[in-house]
Formats: sequence, C-alpha cells, structure tokens
Amino acid sequence: GWRQLDNLIKTLRPEHTTRLDELTRLRLARLSSIPRDTRTSRLSEERDALGLVLDIAGLDRQAILRTATHERMSTATSVLELIDAQPLAERSIIEGDSVALKIALGSAFATAKLDDNRGREVRTYVLDSTPLETATGVDLLLYQEHYRSFLLLQYKAMEKDQIVEGWSYSVNGTNLLSQLQTMEHIRHVLPFETPSNLRDQRLSEEPFYFKFCERRALQSSDEGLVAGITLSAPHLAHFLELPEAVQQERGRRVGYENCPRYLNNSEFVSLARGGWIGCQGATTEAIAQIVAAREHGRIAIVAVIKGLELKSQNRR
Repeated sequence: GWRQLDNLIKTLRPEHTTRLDELTRLRLARLSSIPRDTRTSRLSEERDALGLVLDIAGLDRQAILRTATHERMSTATSVLELIDAQPLAERSIIEGDSVALKIALGSAFATAKLDDNRGREVRTYVLDSTPLETATGVDLLLYQEHYRSFLLLQYKAMEKDQIVEGWSYSVNGTNLLSQLQTMEHIRHVLPFETPSNLRDQRLSEEPFYFKFCERRALQSSDEGLVAGITLSAPHLAHFLELPEAVQQERGRRVGYENCPRYLNNSEFVSLARGGWIGCQGATTEAIAQIVAAREHGRIAIVAVIKGLELKSQNRR
C-alpha cells in the first residue's frame, strides 16, 4: 500500500522525508474535505453511470460531460439536468424502449438523448423519483440494441478511513449478501438459450455487476470516470467467502488492498462495448425480474444504446 511505499522511499531517500510528510498531510486534508452528503454522492454515481454508457456507446464522454452546469447541483433532481442533452419528446420512442425493456418508463422523471453524426445514439431515462438526499445508491440498467444485451450495474461507495488501509467498502450492516442471494435466484430462472447468431456470442452471460467507487468530491472540471472496483455478482460472492475478504478482524470488506482481481473502467467498458458480457436478448422477458431485484430506494438509470459502430475497418 501507499504507507509501505512512503516508508520505503524515506528509507532510500531520507533527505526527502519532510517533503513526503507534507505531501501526506495535504493528501489527507483533501480526503477529509470530501463532502459526505448523500446528494453529492448520488450525483457523482449518476454522472459516472452516464459516463460509462457514453464510453460503451463510443460517444465523446469528455465533450458531453464538459457541458455540465454544476451551479444547478443544489437543485438538480438528476445528472441529466446538469448536462446539455436533448430531452426525449417522441412518445413512440419511449414506448418502444418500454416494450423492449419489459419495464414501465412512464414513471421517468428525466429523459435525454445523446447522439453523434455516425448514427450512434444513447437514450437515457432516470426512473425513480426517490429524492437524491435519501437515495441509497444508483443502479444502471444498460441495453444494447445491436447485441440485444442487458447489464445491470449497481453502485457502492468505498470510503477512505482509519479502520483499514486504502479505499474499501464495508459489507457489515448492509444488505449486500441478501442482494447477491436474490441475484443468484434470478440467474437460475433466466431462460438462457444457445446463441443463434454471432451477435449473441458471449464470454459471460452474467447480467449482474457491482462497481465499488471511491467516494470523491464532484469537481466541475472532472470529465473522467470514478476509479473503482467492478466485479460480477458471482465473482463478488466467491470473494466474500475467501479469508482475504476479512480485514484486520473488522468484518468483510471489498477494497484495493485485499481484492486485486477486478475489472477497471477500461476493461469493463471494452467488454461491454463489444457485447462480450451481458445476458442475451432471448431473456428479455426476465428483465422485469432483474429490475425487481433492485434495492428499494435506489435511483434507477436506464440507458439504451443504438447503432454501435462496427469495427470491421479496425480489426488489426
């Protein structure tokens, strides 16, 4: 971890000890100033979810997130109110997405459409009207029309504290284990079928993923994705049964220091963009069950990606 590295550098370069201590002080001061309010956390998670969708769709994430107007953060009900996006006005589009996703989009309180000049388009809906101040987290339900692929990504916030070294998420006192059990039950009843065409080929048909994010301040100049640990639900369930999951006799935690095998942002985006992960379109009738597995009080972001760019010209 960084403490061992800090001590090693001090041993090798004792003349830099004072400067290293000052850097550590500044680093801890910045971490202590990170706002812990729920509104900021939820908006940060929503923006990261939108950023992931834009990356998977191949749109210009930095240019789009750069349009965010953070002066409206105190009153915005979703991240879509902060960016320059075109509202969805065509009822037929909304109803078509609702049929494809097997969920009711009529309750959406925020909608947006983002596209480019190459036929790629992202349609985004924020479904639940749960206030940001009381929401327990964010769920991203992603549907790619080209691959008929569904993914459900659930956000969890990692904290930087004095209990263990590094960023981590404490499983203690949460319902994470019951969520994993619910997902396991749904996975067993999903009607998986043998792929009928090349677009249905998968490395994994797992629909459930978790992203454990570093809880950081929402900066107006930040156009990147939040760093964190992304795990599939089976991977997470297996990890929590290992001795490595228990840190310093403080209960089970998920963090960089004890869980070195995970997907980073680039790896997850690459797999999702290529349609290599996610359940097939043959399981669309089970989407209602997947949505039902969501924890009550969580903000739901539904994104539909249309017209992915084919990579036939860039195979080498």
